[in-house]
Amino acid sequence: MKLRFKISLITAVIIMTAIAVSGSLLWLSQKKELYNSLKNDSFSDTESIVFNLNRSLSGENNRISREKYNYFFKSLNNDYCIFYFDGDEIHNNTIISHDELKALKYSITSFGSLSYSYIKTNGKKFLCTRLFFGGTQNELSAEMYVLYDTYNTDKRLNLFAMAIVLVMLTVSVFSFAVLYILMKRILAPLSDLSESAKAISGGAYEKRVAVSGNDEISMLANDFNLMADAVQSQISEMKRAEENKNAFMADFSHELKTPLTSISGYAQTMRTIKLSDDDKADALEYIYSESRRLDR
Repeated sequence: MKLRFKISLITAVIIMTAIAVSGSLLWLSQKKELYNSLKNDSFSDTESIVFNLNRSLSGENNRISREKYNYFFKSLNNDYCIFYFDGDEIHNNTIISHDELKALKYSITSFGSLSYSYIKTNGKKFLCTRLFFGGTQNELSAEMYVLYDTYNTDKRLNLFAMAIVLVMLTVSVFSFAVLYILMKRILAPLSDLSESAKAISGGAYEKRVAVSGNDEISMLANDFNLMADAVQSQISEMKRAEENKNAFMADFSHELKTPLTSISGYAQTMRTIKLSDDDKADALEYIYSESRRLDR
């Protein structure tokens, strides 16, 4: 994996992580805001139902019959409104039982005895508001539950989450592409250094790297050229030394070969031809003079 790819990938991952963290915090803030809005709307709606109930039953005697309550909630035309009177079910068009509703953990609100919780049934999530009235909480005479579907709120949150993910992926891919191109241009001198090093190792000692700018990579390229100059200078010195050595050996061989040839010739002559005493003396004198020449 090339360096520019690693740097681009790591940077893109960091950007993606930063966007994911920021997006998560933003999503949580949006969730809190949307659910607070849902709760406030449901609380107001529940208070409105109670207000209409009290208004429709104002003028009745203290002991309001079950039929009156039943008539009101049927005319309300709200399938998610549940009402119990003295523990008896007056209106409930849902599949949720009284025990299930009472088992929920409710949070109190600033709306008097109104409290709320969340319940899931048939794959749906509901905000459930509960209100006691017509008596005390210990000696209940009536209790009302109203369910509010959280589908639209959750749908908005899901769309918001998808938007965050889409932005995160788009920005990360775009950042990776831009960084990859930039890093390719920035690290191009390193590729030139690598090619030059390969060329020099192959014997092209005159190879150099173009230097431009004053950054660290340019300084490295300049140092590389200085090193290449030193290597080329040392190689040139070694070549000259080798040439001088070869020339010396050639001259030495020539100087050595000439007297040896003469000595060998005279010695061979003395071995194969019968010479007079004077010729022998001349040959020995020549051999002696040539051997003295070698001693010098």
